[in-house]
Amino acid sequence: MPILQIAFDREQNKYMIVLQSSNVDFALFNLLFNYGIFSSQIQIDSKSHFNNIRNYADVKVTQDKANITRTTISTDHLSSCYCFLLNFHFGGRPYSYLNHHAKFFNLKISAPNLLAILLGNIVIDIKRILSGKQLSVVRTINIIQLKHLKLFICGGVCQDNDVIRNAFSLLLDPDESTSSLISNLFDKESKYLFDNLSNNTIIINPITYLQTSAELQQARGELIDKIQVEYVILNSFM
Repeated sequence: MPILQIAFDREQNKYMIVLQSSNVDFALFNLLFNYGIFSSQIQIDSKSHFNNIRNYADVKVTQDKANITRTTISTDHLSSCYCFLLNFHFGGRPYSYLNHHAKFFNLKISAPNLLAILLGNIVIDIKRILSGKQLSVVRTINIIQLKHLKLFICGGVCQDNDVIRNAFSLLLDPDESTSSLISNLFDKESKYLFDNLSNNTIIINPITYLQTSAELQQARGELIDKIQVEYVILNSFM
């Protein structure tokens, strides 16, 4: 059975990732997204299997929500939203955290400041969920206890200033000046995530495009024209 399943529904500009085990060899991501090489551990499903994969997951994350699983987790209908998928080990057991992120940020915010916010929110989510009724792992969670962290970012729309991708890009081979700046901005637990996710993060390009107001207006006009033409044709046969 494949470890990673990815389903595409290109007509609706959506795709979904279902993780079947947190013990994913990180090289699989590199092979898949950087070189287009597929492993026997990766299965790409066509549109016809989209709903089957979505229904297969034990945990389904809806818009602007986050959750954690020990088994399978999924989300869909990302569109302009982002998906943060974080794999980690806690207490010797594998877990997967998924956040269907729908919040927007000021385009003028700096990448380091935004990364501090995003990683800080992930810390809050993980501590809340792991200590909640659903998993009840332990009452007090220390993020520094998480091991083997790997982060996967997808979703969003094609845009010139993608502040969320810019922020997470700081995790890709950060230099000394970046690490020094981060140290002054982050608290201890967020800094731990930064250190352990540096060069352990993959960000894939978005597949969704936003329509301008003019394009939407044109589409609505064409739809109205089509309805009127079909109405005329229908009446001509009556």
